[in-house]
Amino acid sequence: MKVAFLVPGSGNMAYCQNCLRDISALKAMRSSEHEVFVVPLYLPTSEALPASGKGGSPVFYGAINCYLSQKIPFYSRMPGFIKSFFDSESALSFAMRFSGATKASSLEDLTMSMLLGEDGRQKGELDRLVLWIEKEKPDIIHISNALLLGVAKQFKEKLGIPLVCTFQDETQWIDGMSKPAAAKIYALITERCTYLDAMVSVSSFYSGVMSKKLSIASENFKTIYPGIDESLYQKSSLPADPPQIVFLSRMSEDSGLGILVDALIEAAGSSSMKGVALTALGGASSEDRRFIGSLRRKLERKGLGKTFNLIWDFEFETRMRTLSSSSLFCVPKISGSAFAYEMLEAFAAGVPALVPDSGAYSEMIGESGAGKVYSPNKPAELASRLEEILGDREGLRSMSEKAIETARAKYSSRQAAEKYLELFAGVLSLKY
Repeated sequence: MKVAFLVPGSGNMAYCQNCLRDISALKAMRSSEHEVFVVPLYLPTSEALPASGKGGSPVFYGAINCYLSQKIPFYSRMPGFIKSFFDSESALSFAMRFSGATKASSLEDLTMSMLLGEDGRQKGELDRLVLWIEKEKPDIIHISNALLLGVAKQFKEKLGIPLVCTFQDETQWIDGMSKPAAAKIYALITERCTYLDAMVSVSSFYSGVMSKKLSIASENFKTIYPGIDESLYQKSSLPADPPQIVFLSRMSEDSGLGILVDALIEAAGSSSMKGVALTALGGASSEDRRFIGSLRRKLERKGLGKTFNLIWDFEFETRMRTLSSSSLFCVPKISGSAFAYEMLEAFAAGVPALVPDSGAYSEMIGESGAGKVYSPNKPAELASRLEEILGDREGLRSMSEKAIETARAKYSSRQAAEKYLELFAGVLSLKY
């Protein structure tokens, strides 16, 4: 079986759990007897991914050309060498520097145009992609995000290849737009879903979310949890003197870093929090950096500046090293995620979690016992729970063992790959 994976590159400005989910699944699938290759869209992928056996795929729907096609009506008539330049590695690498700073509200028209596919302003890019895919002759195409579904109609009508799409955190982007724009985008996704042969969700929680957003019955979504290769991670010693809290996510207000800092200030006098240190990593946009600066100044005014350790590098080796010396994972995200790959990385290192009772956090903690959830997601409540959990060393060790076992038994990359390949085979058996 030959599988094409359409993956949106996000640049490398901040921690991207969607990218890591794709990377983990692809690497595990490539260890099977099947041929699985990547087709990157928008930007180069942030970490090395397995390429096509014919030498790899170019980046389609290059971010710069897509943007200019949307903003300049006559751009489709521009000379080919100009478009080729904007799709070059150097130009896209430059665009990657700003990828994390883009707000959804400023790209409503572009998002709708991309979903319109053959009727959108990026039709030329779609035609180029269809021709390339046709030459590669995959048996099945996996679309890793519903925001890419503008390709579905042409793929189905011109290529006749079965299509599978995974739904993962699209709402984080769409719900940041105006209500009229968001409604139109959800309607476009619903219409494009009619060309799919199977739909996958990354959690039961998110199946329910997308079922409501798209007015599609939840039983039409098959849940396949993302996986991780837990053997790559070093087990944490759960340091207690002082305890080390790790925040692994984009270091932004939406990810709850401000809530965590305020909780640390509130709990500073507790005996179980004596000398506690916070290490934050996961990247940041220029806007995020201003927010981080305000948090640092707040801690310094309270005499806690030295307890806040920022790490700007968030590549795998740095993440693994940081997790292996952490006592507790805490990312108090303001809105619930479809899945929490960052928490799964903590599980793989045996680091228990303390997270809000929302989204996939609730699902993952409830099924594993590898941490605790709290509500409401306010600094005072978090401070109280931090004191409680860090003061129970035996409880931390017990949750650490459960975290490792959960990563191994429920969220292994091998298991996720097998479920995807089984789904692909089932779709093909029904079609041919």
